[in-house]
Amino acid sequence: NYAFRLMPEFSKHSWGSFVKKNPRLANLSFSRADRLAIIYDTFVMKLGIKPQELSLIDTNILLRLATLATKENVYRWLAVARKLKRPDFYDRVHAVREFYGDKDWKPEYFYAKRK
Repeated sequence: NYAFRLMPEFSKHSWGSFVKKNPRLANLSFSRADRLAIIYDTFVMKLGIKPQELSLIDTNILLRLATLATKENVYRWLAVARKLKRPDFYDRVHAVREFYGDKDWKPEYFYAKRK
């Protein structure tokens, strides 16, 4: 959690220097750390969710959920995220956005390349 709270202060160059001083983070790329920082900032800092409540949810799902979650709906979305696999979760998000008429919604953004 320490590194993720500090992420906004890092550039790619300074992240490399930071990782060298913190060997526990050696396998964590800058882009992965940046995504985790978005998740941490959204759910823990803004929405008040405990990190332990997020630990069993796929980080790709959490990243997508960060664009939808509000204080009013976060626990419902987290419950859905815990139950569904990634493709099924993306289908649910697509259906919800389609139902509410989100014209800017692009379903291909949420789908990883699948065969």
